[in-house]
Amino acid sequence: MQKRSGNDEHVTFFADDVWPELTAEERQQRVKELGEFLQTLPTASITRETADGRYVESRIISEIERRTQLVCAAASKDVLHKRLALKPSAVYRVSICYCFDIFS
Repeated sequence: MQKRSGNDEHVTFFADDVWPELTAEERQQRVKELGEFLQTLPTASITRETADGRYVESRIISEIERRTQLVCAAASKDVLHKRLALKPSAVYRVSICYCFDIFS
């Protein structure tokens, strides 16, 4: 029996440490049953992908990507876009352009 730990690659537990009251044959049977049970779980068939040395299920990665896209789409809908335009009469005035006499 092995347990993943933070910095240790593998920490080994012996069946007689876990079930000291059982005989060797009973412990062996219990470990076999435990392994078979773990193989029947839906997570046993999921492929794992590495992420900074830790394993992450591809299903979780796709869910994170989906939720990120939903948040980005919702954020872009909430942004109010205003088009600011100036009227030509506010920018171009004859009195401003011809206020001085260049020919005199």
